Amino acid sequence: MMPKIGGFGFYRLFDSIEASNTPEVTATRVYMPPEYISKRLITPKFDVFSLGIIILQIMAGKESYTKCIDTSPEVFIESVYEFWVNRMQGTISKHTSREVRTCIEIALKCVEFSREKRPTIKEIIQKLNKIDIVECSSIHQLYRAKEFSFEFLENITDKFSKQNIVGRGGYGIIYKGVLKDGEEVAVKKLHQMLWIDDEQFKNELNNLMRVQHKNIVRLVGYCHHASHIFVEYEGKHVSASVVERAICLEYVQGGNLDNQLSGMILLYLH
Repeated sequence: MMPKIGGFGFYRLFDSIEASNTPEVTATRVYMPPEYISKRLITPKFDVFSLGIIILQIMAGKESYTKCIDTSPEVFIESVYEFWVNRMQGTISKHTSREVRTCIEIALKCVEFSREKRPTIKEIIQKLNKIDIVECSSIHQLYRAKEFSFEFLENITDKFSKQNIVGRGGYGIIYKGVLKDGEEVAVKKLHQMLWIDDEQFKNELNNLMRVQHKNIVRLVGYCHHASHIFVEYEGKHVSASVVERAICLEYVQGGNLDNQLSGMILLYLH
């Protein structure tokens, strides 16, 4: 979005003066705070007001913003939230939901009629940083909670027995497993892939954990197991690292299971 704000950052031209009366500047009227329109008064809160308008227009969309501009803050927040739910086809996560509501609330604070009630830029940044902290914490807890040991996956798949094989793909073999609570899962034991490093594996797992859609199988967990073995190399026995990776997904009845899982696995591989 290219905001048409001639006055954005304008107050910084006044040598740290707290408030200034100034001739009219060229700017789109909608981005101007009330004190400028009525008294031509410019303060640091001028930028805050303009920022609030930009956030509202981005969050609400041009059409929704125009329709909701005269509604109460409560109605506006719900209208924008519904806009985002529809935009994301009903797959909005709890964290994204909080992000949307927080951004709208910040924007509404920024466009308060009284400039004294508007937050400072520092306060806005602190509020946004809290979203990031919650997100990182949630991802960490989710990531740790979903980790399975290689031994555990061996137990639920009868040590990856042939009898438990339910599909094969280009990237691994799929085994059926049963968790302690009776839930059936599909464990895809991935082939050794040299182009996938540990950091990429973790990043892609976090992406998979965010996927929420009725037509996509649910990620139950994962396994990343490293061990060392001795192998003969040029007449000597050397230690080699072996990494076992597996993805544990909900078990889908009917049809070709590998085809049903392929979309989910390709998200991980690419």
